[in-house]
Amino acid sequence: MRTKNAIKGIGFEIYIFFCKFAKKFIDMNKYVLIISLFICSTSLIAQDWNSPDVQYEQGIKYANEQNYNTSFVWFQRAAKQGHVKSQYAIGVLYENGAGIKQDLQLAHYWYNKAAESGNSDAMLALCTCYEEGIGVEKDFNKAISYCQKAAEQNNYQAQNHLGWMYEIGRGTSKDYSKALYWYKKSADHGNSVALDNLGLCYQYGRGVSINTSIAVNYYKQAAELGLARAQYHLGQCYFYGNGIASNNAKAFECYLKSANQGFADAQCSVGYCYDKGYGVQQNLQKAVMWYEKSAAQNNEVAQYNLGVCYEHGRGTSKNYEKAKYWYRKASDNGYSKARDALWNLE
Repeated sequence: MRTKNAIKGIGFEIYIFFCKFAKKFIDMNKYVLIISLFICSTSLIAQDWNSPDVQYEQGIKYANEQNYNTSFVWFQRAAKQGHVKSQYAIGVLYENGAGIKQDLQLAHYWYNKAAESGNSDAMLALCTCYEEGIGVEKDFNKAISYCQKAAEQNNYQAQNHLGWMYEIGRGTSKDYSKALYWYKKSADHGNSVALDNLGLCYQYGRGVSINTSIAVNYYKQAAELGLARAQYHLGQCYFYGNGIASNNAKAFECYLKSANQGFADAQCSVGYCYDKGYGVQQNLQKAVMWYEKSAAQNNEVAQYNLGVCYEHGRGTSKNYEKAKYWYRKASDNGYSKARDALWNLE
């Protein structure tokens, strides 16, 4: 009330000043029109702050500025008036402990409130809650049920996720045909992850006959949208000549784009290209650098290759202790060649 009255008081002072000013410089008809517009505008401003849509926009504004405390206040005001997007937003803040103490049960509560009003993002959030046990007991059946509801509302992220659930058989029996159907629905929205998933389906014959040319086409679409995983998959196709003519230079180009986004498999492949001179001039020091980046992300092949570099002094000084360290890391991750290499050194 204090803030509202203060705003009203300031508005009235401006109004009096404007009246005195206007009388001196404009005729009466224009004066009446302008004053009327001024009164209407100040009235609208006062009403707008009580609008849940305006309150939601304020919440978004402060969230974008990473001022989550203030963002939470605005979302809460709107949510109390039944604003569905704000209810979902409060769930996100509670889940992540942003602007408010983390409370997974309250996150689930607000997601459920928004989902009951038909918000598909909240339905997808509930799917994740039941998949990962966020504020509730894990329940894959409930997870896929919420995902299905969101997907049927044309939520493209839910459509892709539902396809993945059918592909691996989470909360349902495996069904590659349904997985393919939902991936296509999501891909129709331009979802890069779904496009890449379709590429995998066509490359490996999941729910459809193997067709590597079609797979490459989907990988290209997803790669052009900047998806690191798709750039790597496209690089693999160029490297091995799957569905397209083998081209090491283009393979390296795709790997590098993906690697620069931090994709571990691609970082290992860039290292390998530098190691062997595939599609790029051989550079053993750069090979070691990229192997290290990938190995730090627990890529077992990169860990093994890094062990080889240290054992034989490729791009770095020989160091048997470091070689054994990386062979052991790769072996622990199930890479059989690393076990043999480690046994030979020990």
